[in-house]
Amino acid sequence: MSIQLLSRTDDFGSARAANRAILEAADTGYVVRNVSCIACAPYIEEGAELLKKYIHIDIGLHLTLNSEWNGVRWGALTDNRQITDDRGYFFQTQWELAGRKPDVDGIIKEYDAQLDRLTKLGLSAAYADSHMGPELWVPGLAEAIEDWTLKKGLISARNYYSVAKQGQPPFTDKDEVYLKGVRLWLEGLQQGRQYSYVTHPAVGCEEMRLFYNEEIPAGVIEKQRNQEYMAVTAHAWTKWREELDIRPVCYTEAKEQGDGLPILKSMLNFGKK
Repeated sequence: MSIQLLSRTDDFGSARAANRAILEAADTGYVVRNVSCIACAPYIEEGAELLKKYIHIDIGLHLTLNSEWNGVRWGALTDNRQITDDRGYFFQTQWELAGRKPDVDGIIKEYDAQLDRLTKLGLSAAYADSHMGPELWVPGLAEAIEDWTLKKGLISARNYYSVAKQGQPPFTDKDEVYLKGVRLWLEGLQQGRQYSYVTHPAVGCEEMRLFYNEEIPAGVIEKQRNQEYMAVTAHAWTKWREELDIRPVCYTEAKEQGDGLPILKSMLNFGKK
């Protein structure tokens, strides 16, 4: 039986470099089958017209309440002072947001606005997933998101996480070594199972050096996301898929894996500041 690879790229709209990389990955058709969009990010509008033509791609709403970088920021689509700072930007960390004790109903209205924006741009969302997992920190939000996705007829990505024991392919100093690591990671997957493969590809350039903060120096994210860009657009996937019997799948054809909240907690180091 084939390895089902639930391959998803996040943060479409966050940068022109991200849009370019994700669209190229969609164009090749090698592996990416799901694209999560930040509806409130600065470049969602100019990328939407191109993204919606890929009928083999499931569009997702990347539910966003945080803006973690210093050099590029985004804020709410609603007038909700509980979820933004004095400049109107989302808080950089989940615990800053939680410290404001935001009203969950107000957050759901923000999610409504984010979904509406994608719809108006011609992007029909099939699923919803969470940017930085604020529902782990805000009481009642995880349950509210599950109710909201059901009401909106969306797939809840939370219920589809299945992470390999070895995690995701590790970043390295050399790009060619990273690609070899992706191949080794794939070799470690078990036949007949479904795995999540989540990337944030972006073309390495000056724009991506704006993606830094107090914990991550400028240039780190640029390098990591450029490596993921190289990986999801690598022609080697045509051989990898055949040799290892890998089938990339959309959320709409994937199988639920059960409640993925514990996996999300592990991925985001929940409880650590």
